[in-house]
Amino acid sequence: MSHTTHHSDPMPAQQELDLTDARWNDVVSTRLPATLEAQARQLKAWSRQRGVGCVSDLLRALLVYACCQYSFRELGMWAVLKGVGSLSERAWRKRLDRSRQWIAWLLGELLGVHQTPQWLPKGVGRVLLIDATRFKVPAGTGDDIRLHQSDDLRAGRMEQVQLTDRHQAESLSHFEFRAGDLVVTDAGYAVGSSVELTQQRQSVLLQRTAASQLHLEEEGGQTINVKERVKHVAANSLKEVGGFVRLPESGKRARVRVLCYRLPKEQARKARERKAAKLRKKHGPSYNQELVWWAGWVVLVSTTDPAEWSGKALVALYRARWQIELFFKRLKQCLQLHQLRLQEWERVSCVVQLNLIGWWLQEEEAQWMREILTSTLVPLADNLSAVREPGEGAGEPEEDSGILSSWTLAHFCCEQVRTMVRGAWSHRRIQECQSALQRYVRSRQRKRGHRETEQRALLQRRCPPPAEAGGA
Repeated sequence: MSHTTHHSDPMPAQQELDLTDARWNDVVSTRLPATLEAQARQLKAWSRQRGVGCVSDLLRALLVYACCQYSFRELGMWAVLKGVGSLSERAWRKRLDRSRQWIAWLLGELLGVHQTPQWLPKGVGRVLLIDATRFKVPAGTGDDIRLHQSDDLRAGRMEQVQLTDRHQAESLSHFEFRAGDLVVTDAGYAVGSSVELTQQRQSVLLQRTAASQLHLEEEGGQTINVKERVKHVAANSLKEVGGFVRLPESGKRARVRVLCYRLPKEQARKARERKAAKLRKKHGPSYNQELVWWAGWVVLVSTTDPAEWSGKALVALYRARWQIELFFKRLKQCLQLHQLRLQEWERVSCVVQLNLIGWWLQEEEAQWMREILTSTLVPLADNLSAVREPGEGAGEPEEDSGILSSWTLAHFCCEQVRTMVRGAWSHRRIQECQSALQRYVRSRQRKRGHRETEQRALLQRRCPPPAEAGGA
């Protein structure tokens, strides 16, 4: 006959008024999709109540688990103190597993990362910014989980997310494209494969590359020496070279535009110094000087139509790609995602998506604060010298006092979101729930004794605490 091993009486009434509860209810009613509960039932995240009051409470609990980095025990204690429900660790684990598809749907409905730039040409299809980042897991290599992400720059929202292990490299094959899409990537993707895949899906490409990895041919098949074509270009100037690249699968050739932008003198000097130091550390004093020379350039490969996209517009568009790098950096720093606490693929996926939903809530809060603090918008610079090199200026404070610090807003608003979903409780509430909390704070039965508990019991027997003043 089954029997309960923990306190099963009804939980005490909800604690005194918590203002964060009102804020959370306002977010659910005004910002989250109206079909939130219907989708939870359809996607099997919510079948019956079973200890949790409503769908919004379930979502709040999962956000607390992911964004506040709670264990399932701590989540159980939080749920008791907030009056959400009294569930075991195993029950909360099952709730998370069943909510995976529902969380993925909610993320697709909500997440907005960038504002739509006003300078994008009218009539152009989606502009997809694509990149990947890495997450650590306990006892891993440091490159265990890869988050492949696609952002629609025009719509201002995340388009696709996919998680893989470290054995799957960065590739455009992780994403779905539509006819007319413009795909923007960095040098981590193979040029030939990217050109071939975008052509197969009737989309176009803008990708950064290294000149040493680019094999460009003329129409007759002769190799084009790109350096000879561009070495006389002045600083802060752009030179376009046309040619063909070989497609790896079909063996055919495709026409591309190669945009070579020479950085300003000071910016190029710093870039060459960084590249030389990196090569010297890896290869010693006899490193390739050709790579150092090309460090003063930004080389882009594109299959776009020159009538729709000028070279200057493409360089400006690639500058916008840097926003996805900043997104990854802010996400990891503000939500403390440098290392994930799980190893199972399903749960890792759900936790990352929950954190992205928390980031969306932070973006909403930050946008409101930005409108309150200033009504001045800084237009996009027209100077090509504003193009950033990878790693340059990331996370540095803004020197212009008239520009709001996005990093400060992100950190502050992330803490606001955590405070909102976590809430607060009083000492009186903990005393009221002390019986229900016993199941979470007690250790499981051990084959051997627990030294700390035994020592405490020994000291209490030998040295009983003094009687309180005023006692009998």
